[in-house]
Amino acid sequence: MIKTILFDLDGTLLPIEHQKFVDLYFGEMVKSFAVKGFDAKVVLNAVLEGTQGMRLNEGPLSNNDVFWNYFTTMVKGDPIILKAIFEDFYQHRFDLVKASTSIEPLARPLIKELKKLGYTLILATNPLFPAISTHKRIIWANLDKEDFSIITTIETGYASKPNPKYFINLLAAAGNLDPKTCLMIGNDAIEDLAATKVGIETFLITDHLINKNKIDLSMIPQGNFSDLIVYLNKKLGIQLIL
Repeated sequence: MIKTILFDLDGTLLPIEHQKFVDLYFGEMVKSFAVKGFDAKVVLNAVLEGTQGMRLNEGPLSNNDVFWNYFTTMVKGDPIILKAIFEDFYQHRFDLVKASTSIEPLARPLIKELKKLGYTLILATNPLFPAISTHKRIIWANLDKEDFSIITTIETGYASKPNPKYFINLLAAAGNLDPKTCLMIGNDAIEDLAATKVGIETFLITDHLINKNKIDLSMIPQGNFSDLIVYLNKKLGIQLIL
């Protein structure tokens, strides 16, 4: 019996134009550093290297610690100043990236109804972004962070999707959940389907499907957001009223 539902954020609950997001995100970030006298190319390379480091991380360091180890090695400067620039970027420039996203009108009523019905909801977004960024993207999606019992972020992540350890750690943090009582809903055929490696069932949202390796998805439950609601009604034995 499914008791806990894990949702990805970007491309799932939050429709996103991926390339536009990447261009705006990195563009505004390097501007924040460039105006402070830092070389834009060096900063961008440091962010990319740090992100790759987080993707390979398996602990014991947090993703946050791993990222900063890379970043402060490649970008020479006072770590306090570097972190302050990032903080200022997320506070004042990150909202410009919202232009690459839109609102899924069924997302909010679905989340509210599932919570009302007593399901535990987890925002299982890849923990490559700080909490401030993730919380802003939740707002962009017209959702409330209070509806999720756990929200994975760079500060709390010790592994990243598609590493199965991400899901193992998440189940442990949520109270040693039985994977058979969980359902993962996402849009990435590699990152989100990795949940199956630890015994979690999955559903793929195809509105913004990412399938870089062209995996055969014919046997995977999938569809658009409306299809998801039909699937949940059948899977959970409920009647969602949205």
